[in-house]
Amino acid sequence: MRMSKRSVSGLILGTLTLALAPAGCGALLGLDDFTESAATSGSGAGTGSGGGGGSGGATSTGTGGAAPCTTPADCPQPPAGSHAAATCIKGACNVLCDAGHDNCDDDFSSNGCEVDLETDAAHCGSCSNACAVPKCSKHVCNNPVDVAAGVYHSCAVLLDQSVWCWGKNGNGELGDGMNITRTKPVAILPPGSATKVVAGGDTTSPHTCALMTSNEVRCWGGNAYGQLGINSTQDKNTPQLVALQSVTDIEVGGGHTCAIKNPESLYCWGSNSNGQLGNGVKGTNVLAPPSSSIASGVTQVGLGGSHTCATGDSAKCWGNVGFGRCGIDSFNDQLVPSTVSFGGSVVVSEFALGESHTCAMAGSALYCFGRNYEGEVGANDTSTGSFVIPQLLTLTGVKSVSAGLARWSGAIAGADNAVYTWGNEKDECLGNGPGGSDAVYAPGKNGLTDVKRLSLGYLHACALKLNGELLCWGNNVFGEVGDGTTSPNRAVPTPVLW
Repeated sequence: MRMSKRSVSGLILGTLTLALAPAGCGALLGLDDFTESAATSGSGAGTGSGGGGGSGGATSTGTGGAAPCTTPADCPQPPAGSHAAATCIKGACNVLCDAGHDNCDDDFSSNGCEVDLETDAAHCGSCSNACAVPKCSKHVCNNPVDVAAGVYHSCAVLLDQSVWCWGKNGNGELGDGMNITRTKPVAILPPGSATKVVAGGDTTSPHTCALMTSNEVRCWGGNAYGQLGINSTQDKNTPQLVALQSVTDIEVGGGHTCAIKNPESLYCWGSNSNGQLGNGVKGTNVLAPPSSSIASGVTQVGLGGSHTCATGDSAKCWGNVGFGRCGIDSFNDQLVPSTVSFGGSVVVSEFALGESHTCAMAGSALYCFGRNYEGEVGANDTSTGSFVIPQLLTLTGVKSVSAGLARWSGAIAGADNAVYTWGNEKDECLGNGPGGSDAVYAPGKNGLTDVKRLSLGYLHACALKLNGELLCWGNNVFGEVGDGTTSPNRAVPTPVLW
């Protein structure tokens, strides 16, 4: 906690907060008059991710150098309506802030305790605790908690469980009832609606889905393959309820959608061109969630352009096997979940699938396989166009992994929660600065740290930092970076503007 004039201004006394003496009321309280325990009892952490429920600050343990007094009437009075009142504490003049207010500009004489810590996005919960999203409610920042990068659009879930989207909207993939491009986030679902949002599809039929707080699913956007799960192939530009309940997770692919339903049962629908639905056939699309699951014991599922992988009792993939993307040495598409061998006692906890490659986490280790012509496997091998056998990457301390639909990959790794990217560099999608090689064959830092969520789309990506700040980069032709523009492409992570 900073020991400044502002940081020592907040002892809650009943409905009031102790502040410093105003101009003309004698010297400021000395720092020696504040105990260490009181100085660390304030509520604001200054991280931008929220804040406590009070005005924070330290407690006076002595009279300091303030002007002497017997009663508050002996002290200069702050301006009317300034949420401040003069008081006499142990014979010295002081100023009290109303509960939930603070003096964040160090000026009591003209405006008193001018900041409402409950609603001020620049001082949310405590002075200088700025919110990433300019909304503060009950001392807490309404910052993003989840993000998804799609084909040419992006979406986020905020702390209040509302859903916001931006970017291209030709198929209604933003879900705002319109079909026009949005260069900044627009509200799609109201507060209390959703816990997760996912975005995907192909360039002709992109779609979006959200996992609702009711454990139901709503989807919207392109529906050429029935991927919205509403028993039709008509695009929808508003969220549509899917006939499936007790859902615990949801993911989308190039033209299909899968949901894990309690207890750990997997249901998939949409495009089945290569058997990616895992129902034993291919070529026949499924327009609504099937009546029976294709696998049990599933804890996580990942969807690619035309293949699917799941973890749980074992690691399995199915669908298109081209380029080795399913980790199965076969020329025939896999029409049912088929076990992938990682060797030894490797236990896969998470899959991330791109258009034609796959990455899998096992503990903090990372394996990738499939197409490698742009280095999307990340094995630092420029001589091999594809890998059927999972390759162990040299990147260690991996926290999470994501795969882009345009043949690239990314991960959060290390004690600093840094972002690493590799593969296709088209449209600056790696986020490591302008120019560079067209293909990057090994993971490299893009300069972003302190990240808790990374999502790679078609040619752009978004990252959510620990402090609630959301940044995107890469292709920005349709405003998918969310900075209020449609050009140029962003070569480095750029803050989303709300």
